[in-house]
Amino acid sequence: MPPPCNFFYGHYIVKSENLTRGQTVKNLTLPSDFPITVEDVFEVARNRTRIHLDKTHPVASFVKECNRQYKKLRFEQTIYGDTTGFGAQVKNIVLPSQDKEKNRNLILNLRIGSGPPLKKEHVRAAMFVRTVMLLRGCSGVRLEIPECITELINSDKEPRTPTYGSIGDSGDLVQSSYYGFEVLKRIELEGREGLALVNGTQFMTGIASLALEDFGYIFQFVCKLFAALIQCLEGTSDAFDGELHSLKLHEGQNVMAEFFRNEFAGNKMTREISKLEILPPEILATMAPLQDYYSIRCLAHALSPIYSSFHNAARTIHDELNSVSDNPVIINGKVKHGGHFDGCEIAEAMERLKEAIRRLGYIARAYKRRATDTKLNYGLLPSYLIANQNGLNNGLQGLSLSFDSLYAAFLKTSLSDTVFAQNDCENDNQDIVSLGMHAALSASTTISQLTTFAAMLAIITRQAVALRKIESKLSPATKVTYEKLADIIPFIAKDRSLHGDLRKLEKLFFNHAF
Repeated sequence: MPPPCNFFYGHYIVKSENLTRGQTVKNLTLPSDFPITVEDVFEVARNRTRIHLDKTHPVASFVKECNRQYKKLRFEQTIYGDTTGFGAQVKNIVLPSQDKEKNRNLILNLRIGSGPPLKKEHVRAAMFVRTVMLLRGCSGVRLEIPECITELINSDKEPRTPTYGSIGDSGDLVQSSYYGFEVLKRIELEGREGLALVNGTQFMTGIASLALEDFGYIFQFVCKLFAALIQCLEGTSDAFDGELHSLKLHEGQNVMAEFFRNEFAGNKMTREISKLEILPPEILATMAPLQDYYSIRCLAHALSPIYSSFHNAARTIHDELNSVSDNPVIINGKVKHGGHFDGCEIAEAMERLKEAIRRLGYIARAYKRRATDTKLNYGLLPSYLIANQNGLNNGLQGLSLSFDSLYAAFLKTSLSDTVFAQNDCENDNQDIVSLGMHAALSASTTISQLTTFAAMLAIITRQAVALRKIESKLSPATKVTYEKLADIIPFIAKDRSLHGDLRKLEKLFFNHAF
């Protein structure tokens, strides 16, 4: 298991030394930067980091040796996808002399996707993941194949690829055929190279990696907003006491409680029950209750399964990124047949991540309501955070309504849609499939919605702190977050369109640049 890093990016993600957040990276060297991480995928796919393929590395020699062994083995035994047909046509024998036609027909036959194009970053992520897998030296391909994909990535020639077509049968065959076609135009494929280009989990894993990176970033930011709003609402810090939480053994709960203790350190707004419970009852009756609503008192508990789901998903994706996803494979000079193209682990990881996203959105909505509804915040803040109470201005009423409308759609996309389904595809050969691509895409969509929630909650937080005039009383950590928000989003003294403000924040979050 990789060693722990920081709290959100942490237990299961190893950063290469030349890949640090916020640094402009010009090159990622393969294979010397193995094992790769989800952050590596992010850098190549979204930040367009260039890949340097080191052909002097021992792994490159290993790939060449595996290809040499494979060229010998294919004339000595029957190998699926090389000397046989594909899928249900496995009983049909294909002669090695028919290489060119066999590989070309496979790529062309699969190139039948539909729907809108995938995001370019999703295609780049998949191509990068497949390059790394081929460099494992278990697919029997020539080194020229990962070299060609690398050149396509570095020259920004990712092909326009339709969204639909993969059910996870033998991996993401249909989408993979589109970059496979670009390779086919440049190299005459031989052996099982056509199958090696498409037969695996590269699309679902690449998209899942980006989803994971985005969620880790948004998760941390939203928790900082919760900390700011708790200070605005004069929440009790006792709910995050370390000794109290030590009675519960859940790692996530204790980590989250510690996070908020650190965020609150040095603030002058949160209350302490020990100082309140000694007050006379008649005074206590005029104040907010000793115990806060669940959204504050149970926040560490509610965030704990989110933390756990995120880190479990991170471990799964990290393992898949550094695994061999192909069939058949060559191990120690022997050909072994199996089902390593299967994406069930990715599908399940994305379902766990979607549940975590749903839970975080649910908590964010509770904080939105507390901040914008004067009945829920004990009159500390005006309804809809209206700065000018003259009847002409509506404050954040429209934003609140938009939040709830998006939340309804959010619940639908965060529901489980991956099933280990029996189907009639390909003469029942593929009688169970992962639907991992569907899970990864819906997780990606759900995170886009969560990003908008984060932008809305950021505007609410910025407005709430300003209305209460408590900037000087915030903790140092929270003050840094607030000042960044205040630099980006002007105070809403009177109604204006917030469309541009939301898009500005969303873009910053997308680029992990807040």
